[in-house]
Amino acid sequence: MTGSSVLLYALLGALQGVVEWFPLSSSGQLSLVLQWAGATPAEAVSAALWIHSGSLAAILLRFRAEFAGMGRSVACALRRGGRCSALASFMIVGTIFTGIVGIPVYLLLFDWFEANPEGGAFTLLVGILLVITGLALMLGSRLRPGARGAKDLVWADGAIAGVAQGFAVLPGISRSGFTLASLLVRRLEKADALRLSFLLDAPAILGAMVLTYEGSMVFSMPMVAAVATAFLVSYLSMGGLIGLARRMDLSRFCILYGSLAAGAAAVQMLV
Repeated sequence: MTGSSVLLYALLGALQGVVEWFPLSSSGQLSLVLQWAGATPAEAVSAALWIHSGSLAAILLRFRAEFAGMGRSVACALRRGGRCSALASFMIVGTIFTGIVGIPVYLLLFDWFEANPEGGAFTLLVGILLVITGLALMLGSRLRPGARGAKDLVWADGAIAGVAQGFAVLPGISRSGFTLASLLVRRLEKADALRLSFLLDAPAILGAMVLTYEGSMVFSMPMVAAVATAFLVSYLSMGGLIGLARRMDLSRFCILYGSLAAGAAAVQMLV
């Protein structure tokens, strides 16, 4: 494996570590770069999802207290026959609905990639989905601030957030952007909605890694470099960039970037 490949993947890991905390599609950005570097659409999406494992490790480390508390709540409920905490119930329901929606979408996605291996169609799809992400973010940003907090969670919050997250397996759909918008529609306060969207990210990344398992890719040096860089940059940048993402309106950027990608792909397919 060439040194240039290791450098490219390390840079992609750094990009993942920064973009993950914004309500943009990090998998869409990584997939486009990998496809332009010569990977097939299926390889690009699979590699992009595996690079997310670095961010998964950062999330588990950063929110270790929350995950430990949820584990104790579930264990106590199983032992005593009671109910889990509102946060633990939200995570369980959200993960179930993510799988119900995300697995069929993922399988259909890869069937489509195999039938349409040309890069122009892939770029066009990502561009269109980035525009859709921007529109969803624009809708969420125009809602009045919610009054509900994490303590007020009900099972419907987890179900709706899980359905929204399930569609984020599509490259170009922002997982955090869609789950954040769905929670804002449910009238949750923005800071809590953003934190919940990142907590729900952990089981989603783990599930995507299981679906896209390819041993030869996981243990290659470029992939190791990408995952390590994604973890380091994710953990170091998490706090500051989450705060910045709360204040920035990124919907216009998504729409502009997606429109440019879709337009370039359409030209490529016509010439």
